[in-house]
Amino acid sequence: MNINIYKVKYSKNTITITINHNDYSKINKLVKINNINYLGIKKNILNIKKEKKSIINLFLIIILVIIYSSIIIKIDVTTENKELKSLIINELDRRNIKKFTFYKKESSLKSIKEDLLNTLKNQIEWINIEREGMHYTIKLQQKLNKNLEQTPPYCHIVATKDATITRIISSVGMELVLSNDSVKKDDILITGDISYNNEIKSKTCAQGTVYGKTWYTIKITIPKYYEEVTLHDNYRYNLLIKHNNKNSKIFKPRFSNYQNRNKKIMNFFGIELYLQKEYQTSIETNKYSEEEIEQKIIELVENKMKPTLKGEGKILERKVLKKEENDSKIDIEIFIVAEEEIGTTLSIEE
Repeated sequence: MNINIYKVKYSKNTITITINHNDYSKINKLVKINNINYLGIKKNILNIKKEKKSIINLFLIIILVIIYSSIIIKIDVTTENKELKSLIINELDRRNIKKFTFYKKESSLKSIKEDLLNTLKNQIEWINIEREGMHYTIKLQQKLNKNLEQTPPYCHIVATKDATITRIISSVGMELVLSNDSVKKDDILITGDISYNNEIKSKTCAQGTVYGKTWYTIKITIPKYYEEVTLHDNYRYNLLIKHNNKNSKIFKPRFSNYQNRNKKIMNFFGIELYLQKEYQTSIETNKYSEEEIEQKIIELVENKMKPTLKGEGKILERKVLKKEENDSKIDIEIFIVAEEEIGTTLSIEE
């Protein structure tokens, strides 16, 4: 009958055979079949049909979760100005950014931000709209209507620290010092007294900028070694859950050294689920060369002096006074010669 039998198993009163599904009808006409067990694709199809209701329910749940996680349920506007906050909320509402609406794409948010800046240019300096899961956070800076400060009627420009004068740029008042003059803190540099023949004829508020050469001694520490991390192509998948500022992984990391790359899968009731790739890395410890140490010194000195040397201030010279090497670090004491603005306005009340 051209029936292929792939497997035969004999028992006391029955025979179990494996055949093609197409040959089942031929066998069914000849013998009594007590039990049928499907294999391969047919088995999978029957299982799907059997669990059809559960599968449909699962897909419905997934769709509902995706839809729900795409809805904005909270909008925060970070400003203490209640009137401005109410104005921003109304403007956002007009642009369909409100509770229980679907979140917008980044391109749409960018257009809305630009539109808000043009509409509220007299109220805000800048505005930013960030989406965090099902929340919008609106950050902004209020535009302050600054009244021009009134110039005091009588003032001097005085030194804020000991220095050697390098430059003087004055517009009002009389200069009392010259370039290369040494001055002490609180010395008058530009006076508001307008004199003629050693007699004060009038008083005004001195205006100008004075620069001077100043000196500092600072200490910095440089590590002797640094770690170089190499990223390999090997990676393993993991699942990361974020909730209430806490992170937890489903599986233990497979590598001793690795770097993560996360891709958000879903956000449900404040619980964020990420698919995480853990890339294997290797770490090599190297020693800084003399050239690299010198470059690190320059960078650290500039970063440390930056808050002190405001505006056009700059470092003129640097000299290493002391250098001590330990097992893992180098302690360095450096003498700095800088140029910076040293004048400030001192108002005089008569």
